[in-house]
Amino acid sequence: MSAARTGPQGSAAAAISAGPTPELVALEGVGSVRRRGRYRLRHIERPGTLPRHVQDALLDMITRASEVMFDGADTARYWDERRDYFEQITDWWVADRDGCLAGWCAFVRWETPAGPALYIDTLGIMPRDRRSGIGTVLVTEAWMRRCIERRRAVVMTMRIQSPLILRMVLRCAAPWSYPRPGFARRRRTDRRAGAIAAHAAARTSPGFPFDAETFVIRGVFGRKLYGGPIPRTGVPALDDWFDRHLDIERGDALIAVMALTPVTVPIGVFVLLAVRLDVLRRERQRDA
Repeated sequence: MSAARTGPQGSAAAAISAGPTPELVALEGVGSVRRRGRYRLRHIERPGTLPRHVQDALLDMITRASEVMFDGADTARYWDERRDYFEQITDWWVADRDGCLAGWCAFVRWETPAGPALYIDTLGIMPRDRRSGIGTVLVTEAWMRRCIERRRAVVMTMRIQSPLILRMVLRCAAPWSYPRPGFARRRRTDRRAGAIAAHAAARTSPGFPFDAETFVIRGVFGRKLYGGPIPRTGVPALDDWFDRHLDIERGDALIAVMALTPVTVPIGVFVLLAVRLDVLRRERQRDA
């Protein structure tokens, strides 16, 4: 496991987990805001239009937060290579609790062979807010909003290295999520999911080998992105599948797909309500 870094940046990373996040103050009056229990969610469309100094401050906040999330791993190089991060995405959702950063999720709106899609560019949750349900809330809120805008089911996809993210995907929409260890295959949905995964691999990882059976992209990152050992989900079938099919140390990544259909929209509403209630339940347990 990586040791937490010392020095100015290590101190700043520790500070971001200990108190209110000043960079979020600059977002007052920007975007739309809603409450989910103790969490405040802010949605900003076209964040690349924010003033440059605001984008830079938020990116520095994300860099420091990433160090905390990944157990002191140095993610500065990754974020230095993405100084135009906010210009690359179309939607940014950020959550805070009592003014403290809780997490964020960034999306890109795509058109794919399967219709409109949301590509999840990045998803980060602070350690103290993990297992609170806020990551699922961020994703499902964004998905429902996009479905309403397009008046149809919108598929979601992402490129990941963590089995924890795949577990979240399966939690949201297991029968329509791919890959899905432990679930029976469905031929028609398999073809649709395969088309989405191939499209996502071509857009995000051109030139890298893509396995159409497992949705694994070989060596795309060139290294493991996360500090410490590969996280475990506690679901043996899922952890074993990840270990068998991905070489994280060499930079393999996985395209995860939620091949949602019109019939899943009502189910999605139910999942969203269930997750909101679960967030409230966990907050009551923390207070008890």
